[in-house]
Amino acid sequence: MLGRNGHGMGNLMQTFSPVGLLSLLAVIDQFSNTEGILYDTNRAINSGRIAFTDAFYALIAEDILTNNPDITGFMTECDSYHHVLRICDELKRRRPALHVVLGGPHASAVASDTMQRFPQIDSIFVGEAEESFRTYIDALLNGKEPGAKGVHVRRDGHPWYSGPEELISSLDMLPVPAYAKYSPADKEEIFLEVGRGCPFSCSFCSTAPFWRRRHRTKSPERIIAELRFLLNLYGNRRFHFTHDLFTANRAWVSDVCAAISQSGIEVEWTCSARTDTVDRKLLASMRAAGCTAIYFGLESGSRNVLRQIGKDITFDESLAVLATCLEIGIRPNCGFIVGLPEDSEMSIQDTFAAYERCLRSGSKPVHIFGFCPFRDAKSFAMLKNPVFDGHFLDIPLPTRQQERNRRLIGSSFGIFGGLWRNRVKGVQRIWMDELKGIDEFSPLVESALLPTLMLAEVVGGMGRIYGEWVKWLSTRANLRSSIFGCAYYGSEDQYFSFLTELAERSGSASLPIVDFVRLLRIARTCAGDKSSFLSIENYRSFRDGRATHRGHRHTTQRSADESCEGAIILNCVRLRHDVTSWLNAEKPEECAPLVPTDCTVGFFTYGFDEIRYGCFPCELEPIFHILKGRRCDRTEILALIYDLFNLSAEVGTHRYWADAQISKLTTAGLLSKKQENRERFE
Repeated sequence: MLGRNGHGMGNLMQTFSPVGLLSLLAVIDQFSNTEGILYDTNRAINSGRIAFTDAFYALIAEDILTNNPDITGFMTECDSYHHVLRICDELKRRRPALHVVLGGPHASAVASDTMQRFPQIDSIFVGEAEESFRTYIDALLNGKEPGAKGVHVRRDGHPWYSGPEELISSLDMLPVPAYAKYSPADKEEIFLEVGRGCPFSCSFCSTAPFWRRRHRTKSPERIIAELRFLLNLYGNRRFHFTHDLFTANRAWVSDVCAAISQSGIEVEWTCSARTDTVDRKLLASMRAAGCTAIYFGLESGSRNVLRQIGKDITFDESLAVLATCLEIGIRPNCGFIVGLPEDSEMSIQDTFAAYERCLRSGSKPVHIFGFCPFRDAKSFAMLKNPVFDGHFLDIPLPTRQQERNRRLIGSSFGIFGGLWRNRVKGVQRIWMDELKGIDEFSPLVESALLPTLMLAEVVGGMGRIYGEWVKWLSTRANLRSSIFGCAYYGSEDQYFSFLTELAERSGSASLPIVDFVRLLRIARTCAGDKSSFLSIENYRSFRDGRATHRGHRHTTQRSADESCEGAIILNCVRLRHDVTSWLNAEKPEECAPLVPTDCTVGFFTYGFDEIRYGCFPCELEPIFHILKGRRCDRTEILALIYDLFNLSAEVGTHRYWADAQISKLTTAGLLSKKQENRERFE
């Protein structure tokens, strides 16, 4: 991902509990005479063991081989398939006898083409693989000819497919995934698989074909048992109930919610749904059982496009469901797609308008992505003019490796089509160029949501905001991302600069927005680069979007362990309007009009990962600059006040004024009242 300066950040790879791999490991451990080991590439990168150098793939291969495996298998998705293939190549170079296996959504879709072209791959499992993988491994390790169904293998040096495997009749028959082999990060949301498959047939989606459009579920009793197991293993966590469409069977959902409520287990959980598969009664039942957020794929703001893609739900109907969720206490998360084969310039504008309405409704997060051509989706065959221009966000490897990867991806639309672009008929080239940067736009909007929505009202909507952002970025070559092939992506820091300039151009009425952006920018800088990570993490784990700002808002709450010492000063900013009241608003209409009032806002912390702020008279600003990075001491600050303002302790009015300033700092939380009381007693 991009850091504040537009450079790649190599230590923020997303980690998550890979429930598919953990399920395979559980089957291996239970039914075969071998032991499975989970290797987490992202965690190896975050730890510093794997660096983003020209030796990146070689380092991963060598790290994997330290486990001395006989068989190595990879879960695959379209956006990282090129990385997997290159790691496999390095593995085979170092250990030719190693058996390399692929599985998961993308390898399943491109299995035949992959086996034909990439000799480093020994076999590919298609679709559900618990039964076939166990059978295959037992045969392989015992020197027998693998007879498993659902697998592409090599016979006499040529690819051969064994035919489809039957789906498991009851998911309750599967062992509990091998969660003990996975160590989650602090506060990480845990994925708990409650079912598989979606019965619908949206044209852009490859999930339903992967599970053969069969909707299956685990029993409520099995889900409760897994919840108890995970709570005992990991402690109190929030869970994501992994199912492609959790609410397809309303009776089952009601039974699950009743089982959770009756079990006495108190957990928070999230899930995915369609807006036409829920109603108020079901949502209320889900909330009572601990559901805190639901992801809804709304896809488009155009009724015509929604009909064509097989998701004939009007946006107004969906918006009503989002409102119901918010009333009940469930945070709706929403997703949109632009650049669909069915899209036009008008429908894209409609989608931006719908995106904005969701943001204003209080739904968080709301993301908008470019169309991804999945191989197994119906829409893949509809693409008439696919192009690969090398523009997509990837891990920040050296340029030579990036160029090699892009040559690989550009060599086959069939295998790597998910990273190609569809040239939408009737859409001007400039629009298609602008849409290249859409995938990373939503996290930027989230980082400065309220000022973005305020400016959208001024300039004519979120579509206009996005267009102005891409134009701003394209005219500043020195600010454009230094990562190869990401010219239309910008960093959070650059987005704040853009908003500031746009507000300044928009007239005097927008000047408070300028101060608001400046305040948010300093606040997020105080939080460090971790705030950028939290922003992305919010998208992955359905966290409340306001969490990225909440860390900067608390001013009155005190930690129970707070010492008698003062706070550590982090930074400050001088403003022409006191916009601190806006920090607690959720929607633009909650931000009261402001009159010009010069002030200084200071940021500080007591070291408990909680950043606080206070609004102070401008004359106290030098104190923040002098003591930046240091812990405050009442005696030292009092001496500074006397020195900065040429005061004398012998003059009563001077002492009164200085004590008044100390009182302001104490009231704002910069100095501890305990410290003040102690010094007065002494």
